[in-house]
Order: sequence, then structure tokens, then C-alpha cells
Amino acid sequence: MKSGRYVLAGFEADVTACDTNTVRIRVTGPDGRLRVTAPSWASPDLVELVIFHDADKIRRQQQKAAQQASSPPKVAHPRPKKWQSGETAWLWGRRLTLDVRERANWAIRAEGDRLIVECPGWMSAAERQARADAWMTRELAAAVRRLRPEVEAAAGQHCEDWRIRKMSSRWGSCSIQTRRIRLSLQLVEMPEECLRYVMTHELGHFVTRFHNAIFRAWMTRVFPDWRKTEKLMNAW
Repeated sequence: MKSGRYVLAGFEADVTACDTNTVRIRVTGPDGRLRVTAPSWASPDLVELVIFHDADKIRRQQQKAAQQASSPPKVAHPRPKKWQSGETAWLWGRRLTLDVRERANWAIRAEGDRLIVECPGWMSAAERQARADAWMTRELAAAVRRLRPEVEAAAGQHCEDWRIRKMSSRWGSCSIQTRRIRLSLQLVEMPEECLRYVMTHELGHFVTRFHNAIFRAWMTRVFPDWRKTEKLMNAW
């Protein structure tokens, strides 16, 4: 078989013939085109048979590539670095501008489109960040307490303990054995619907551990707009 572009088993494929003993198939790019590496001695019929055998898997990979291509781009949400006036902060999906004022004692509050921070002039950026984290933790904890009865009732599941942590790679996690759930502090920056989604999602793992068809069907029943909210979070 020679290198070139072919239509094999109904798929458009770019074939590279080389010194190999196996046929390798990859789905690449947003168009889901096949990249095939095949032995130079192999016939087109043989390569087509291999592709036909993996047709269902290839279609799933192409669908996934198409979905990723149509997803909204990641949106940059800048966060304070030095906790100085003019920097941007986010609270419940609202973009706020930091207004830092020198005062004897620490205080922080959202007012209109501003996040007002009062602090001594000697306070370092790290100390300001730590105190802001503590304030945001209280904000998020209050929202969890308010939403918890409604979310647990809709899910038909009970959590023994909701905890808040700074998490770099997850919105939440759970322990099925102890029925405890941890939530990312970053959720306080997002619209409240995102918090409701994560709470529901983690409760769903008390129904099934895996993100399988049972889990997706359960989420659709309990939180009908979960896919829309998940898409928002992935673009955040």
C-alpha cells in the first residue's frame, strides 16, 4: 500500500506506509480525520478491515473531537496578585475591582462593583491573601448551609460533612465511606448555580462511584440543566 489519502470503511484517512508490522489508527484535529500508519506490504483491503473493526470506537472519538471544537474557549479570569487597588476579583460570578484603603484594622466587603479592603499599610500581599481567603471561605460556607437542605432533598442523599479547601485541579471531591464532601474555595468566584451543580454532582457519587450512564441519567433527573452548567464551568 502506498502513502496517500483514502476513503476506507466510510472514513477519510491519511495513510502513511512505512516499515512497520502493525496498523495504527489515530483520530486527530477538530475534523476527526484519521491518521493511519500501515505496513508498506499491506493491501488497502487489509487496512480497511482493521478500520472497519474499530469503526464504533473511531466514531466516538470523532464525536468527542467535534464537541471539543465547538466548546467555548477558556475565559481568563484574573485574580488579585498583590491585593492592591485596581486589581480584579470575582465574587459569585460578578467582576469586582479592588479598592484598598489603609486602616488600622482589617475589613473586607463587597459594595456595588467594588471589593473594598481595609488593612494596615504594613500588611503583606500574602497576609492580605490569607485574610481574603478566610473571608471567602465564610462566604462560601454560608451559601452551602443555605443550599444544603434543598440540594440534599432533591438528590435524596445526605452528606455528613461539607468542607471547603483550596483545590488546584478539582471543583469537589467526596469520600463514599465517610459520606464527606470537599468543595473548592474557587467556587465562591462563580455564579451560585455552579456551586449547586458541584454539590449535586458529589452527592451523585453516593449513588454510583463512576461517571457512567447511571450517573448521567441520575444527574439529568435531579439537575436537568447540569450539562449547561458544566459547560459554563469548563469555560470559566
